[in-house]
Amino acid sequence: MENRNLQIIHSLNHLISISEDGKQWYENAANFAIETSMQNTFCKYALQKSFYKAQLQKQLMELGGTPEKTWYPFNSLQLAWIDFKSVFVSTDTRAIIKASIAREETAVKFYKIELQNEFITDYLHAVLEAQLPGIEWIIAEIKSKYFTNSTEITKMLKPI
Repeated sequence: MENRNLQIIHSLNHLISISEDGKQWYENAANFAIETSMQNTFCKYALQKSFYKAQLQKQLMELGGTPEKTWYPFNSLQLAWIDFKSVFVSTDTRAIIKASIAREETAVKFYKIELQNEFITDYLHAVLEAQLPGIEWIIAEIKSKYFTNSTEITKMLKPI
């Protein structure tokens, strides 16, 4: 039982880290958006990530765990090329959109892995199943709103 709780606590800290990372990403992305609609969209995503993080932290505390201060690089090979400063300093504003999609796709991957984890509780399984469609929705919305017209995207982001 103790091993099971430790595994769940580790998994929760990993997912909390993913949510926090996403929240910070979208808060920063909103700062570079010129268009109010894009700012609002990124702020909405940051708020969603914050809500997910709070749900996961609640689960963590109910299991007797404490949030770790450690950042989990949830896919170091993928994130190695998505250095935040280089994306926002870059003149390729589509990089922000592409990086947002890549980050969400990585989050989906890890949520699906955790849903297969034999150690998670039924309630945590239900929480993850409820959050996963929201993450997939972000991907679909980003692609439909911002990935269709590169000229329009360039106009929506502040030049550096």
